[in-house]
Amino acid sequence: MKTKDKIYLAGTVTGDPCYKMKFNAGVERLVELGWKQEQIVNPAQLIDRDTPWLKARWKCLRQMRKCGWVALLPDWKESTGARIEHLVARVTMKWMIYIHPMDTKREQPKK
Repeated sequence: MKTKDKIYLAGTVTGDPCYKMKFNAGVERLVELGWKQEQIVNPAQLIDRDTPWLKARWKCLRQMRKCGWVALLPDWKESTGARIEHLVARVTMKWMIYIHPMDTKREQPKK
């Protein structure tokens, strides 16, 4: 698989106890948009919660480097790490997708 064919998912992890659900919803949305599961790099699956922040950051940036695209979750601006990823994506001229808050899949309330 070519670098340009992969997409990295960026968003807030630190301080968000539900980050895995949020990143999984982001993956689902990318699949709905036509991406294949194996094309999506999901940092929530790469990093354990107890990994030191700087070590996690370097690991994520190494994975992002292998991607031609970056998808930003709605809360990316609230995360120092995701803002770094956004800046690196701009500097390295990667294609970017901004996932809008209304794009997230929601269940209808049960009656």
